[in-house]
Amino acid sequence: MISQTEQLRAFVGTRTADPWRASDDRVLVIAGARGGTGTSTVAAGIACTAAAEGRRTLLVDADEANGTHHHRFGVIATSGIGALKPGGSDPASAVLHLGTTLHLLPGGSGQAMDGALGMPFAPAERRSVFRRLAPVYRGYDVVVIDAGSRIDAVIAAGLNGLRKCVITSGAEPASVAAAYAMVKGIHLTWPGAPVELVLTRTGDDRARDAFAEVQGAAGRFLGRTIGFGGVIPDDDTLQTAITAGTPLSVASGGTRAAMALDALAGRLLAELDRDARRSMAPYRPTGRPAA
Repeated sequence: MISQTEQLRAFVGTRTADPWRASDDRVLVIAGARGGTGTSTVAAGIACTAAAEGRRTLLVDADEANGTHHHRFGVIATSGIGALKPGGSDPASAVLHLGTTLHLLPGGSGQAMDGALGMPFAPAERRSVFRRLAPVYRGYDVVVIDAGSRIDAVIAAGLNGLRKCVITSGAEPASVAAAYAMVKGIHLTWPGAPVELVLTRTGDDRARDAFAEVQGAAGRFLGRTIGFGGVIPDDDTLQTAITAGTPLSVASGGTRAAMALDALAGRLLAELDRDARRSMAPYRPTGRPAA
């Protein structure tokens, strides 16, 4: 398996920096420092909170090969992001209505789906798919993209602009190193793009230490700050329910992780509302610090 650091080296070697621009749509990209850091749970939790507040919300599962969100919500996906290659399905037709305000664009199921066989996208295909999706976003108040832990997928997800990238990470050394690699990849692509780090499945003290390590490296080598998004505690009750196939909206009720997710989502949504009232002039970088 290619490590996050190896992915970053390969990615940075082919990239040129572009000024970050805030999306006209309220797009939040959720990225994982590495697999298993709760990225999908965080993305789904934010989307559920936004929908519960009455916001028309689209949750995008960007895993074209083996998406999980249709399982989390107990629905059958007959189409999904894997079918949106050029010449494929109409993007809007692949969206599932999970309720009055919550909609889902599923990921791949690993099986035949509207002519798509759950095969990974080539980089150009992934970029094309997200360009095709951009017009769909305009029908929603909030778009939450679960971009996974591949740096190229995260960058493709933010191709049309984003308001913030939230990185989920564990507190163990490998996750901390991968979190910095993700921050660096985003920064070298869009200098100035807002990024915050959410620590998962750990305690407050260790989370603060892990955040300080990532922030210290970002300040020293990139000349930038990142935000502390808080801690989502390890929660056996929630994980057991999800593993058993209980829909997230039912499984999360009243659990410690759910309350932390709700607090995170509430803050992010309030920031979206506040930023929408400001001028969204694009960031103009003055230079890139040496890595």
